Amino acid sequence: MDILDRLIGHDRWATERLLLLCRDFTAAEWDQEFEIGHRTLRRTFEHFLLARRSWLDLMSGTPGIWMTGDPLPSLPMDELLERNRVTSERLYAFSREVIAAGRPDERFTDTWGVEHSFGATIVQVILHAHGHRTEILHMLERLGVEHLPDGDPQEWEWIMRRQT
Repeated sequence: MDILDRLIGHDRWATERLLLLCRDFTAAEWDQEFEIGHRTLRRTFEHFLLARRSWLDLMSGTPGIWMTGDPLPSLPMDELLERNRVTSERLYAFSREVIAAGRPDERFTDTWGVEHSFGATIVQVILHAHGHRTEILHMLERLGVEHLPDGDPQEWEWIMRRQT
């Protein structure tokens, strides 16, 4: 297992773990407003999962959605879990292709005409999700959820080793 396996594997696992913690929440809990992130659990999850997909679309040259400022769709839990799985797998496959072809420094242009490297954007997608997971942990604490997970990469790796 290399660094990319660890970064993307942990990112997927940590997001799924938090989604599953919220699985039985009421609509009121999903939509309770906080003074952090995108203000609710639902909007925060939807935002960073949509952002992951959007950056992948931009990097791969695939026509797709982008952050337009329009309201995000309200997605059911199963769709959030599926979006996390699918976009994680896409991110992993795309990142492997970029590395294998020696293209991390190659640039693409975003919707606003700004150039970005593939390498920095791959890292950005992972760090962006991590930042929002931290906000989600704060929201969960405020909702009274006890025994919140650390969700750190060492915990993920320990769990992965025990499963094999």
